[in-house]
Amino acid sequence: LALRSNVPVLPIVHNSGDCWPAHKFLKYPGKIFLTIGKPHKVVNAKESAFEIENWTRSYLKRSLNI
Repeated sequence: LALRSNVPVLPIVHNSGDCWPAHKFLKYPGKIFLTIGKPHKVVNAKESAFEIENWTRSYLKRSLNI
């Protein structure tokens, strides 16, 4: 969609799963952190998806000190 529309993608990382587990009724109190990355121009959809996934994983590793 971004490639066809010629618009950049904004990668976003958050930790909402720590407080709001998927497919669970109960929600837990806590702080949700949201980080917005730099805009990414899409030239090749598959390659861009791979790059953004790598950015997300490396950001999570750095922020979680894994």
